[in-house]
Amino acid sequence: MHKFLAHPVSTPFFFIFGLVFSQFGYAYLKRGSFQYTPEHSPAQIISPATNATLYWAVSGGMLAVSVLLIAIGAYAAVCLFRACRVPAEGHEQPRYSMLTFAFAIFIILFGLVTSLCSHQ
Repeated sequence: MHKFLAHPVSTPFFFIFGLVFSQFGYAYLKRGSFQYTPEHSPAQIISPATNATLYWAVSGGMLAVSVLLIAIGAYAAVCLFRACRVPAEGHEQPRYSMLTFAFAIFIILFGLVTSLCSHQ
């Protein structure tokens, strides 16, 4: 078992970034275009009609990275759950508390739902 993946911070880290990337990728696909502003040039609209290769690479790439990050987050959760059952050396209690992990996931998901439901 990887020690980094069994750390309580890595599980929500991978999962949340996977959700964020999936939101961006899906929004680009749903909208059909996105704006790119080079450093010293006017803004460009990237769409399947103007630059199809770049559009599909960015949109599809974000979705592929998001799926990968969510899968790594799920694997990290499995590693964390296994680490929660194993007591630390010289201690009778498990290394990490499942209640703390569940509370952290609840706070993160509550923040995501609140941000998605808020009106600007």
